[in-house]
Amino acid sequence: MLANPVASASFLAFPAFEIRAVPQLLHPDNPNLSQYEALAVDWTNSVHDLAHAAGRSSRHITCIYHVVELYDDSPSAAGRGKRLL
Repeated sequence: MLANPVASASFLAFPAFEIRAVPQLLHPDNPNLSQYEALAVDWTNSVHDLAHAAGRSSRHITCIYHVVELYDDSPSAAGRGKRLL
């Protein structure tokens, strides 16, 4: 992500979507995180711990995806790669 900060995620349901975004990695030990970034790290780690860590506390890197484009990739006349955002 540091060499080419572009990400793409596809959701293959109907309708199907492709999201293009710029990822932002947040390390939990970074003392320069803003209050918003620190809360994002705390929240994502708390959700992870609730689902996977059986009450243990973890400190993982968090990724925020800043969406720049959204496409309808549904295999229909209305979709087929139509840019929505």
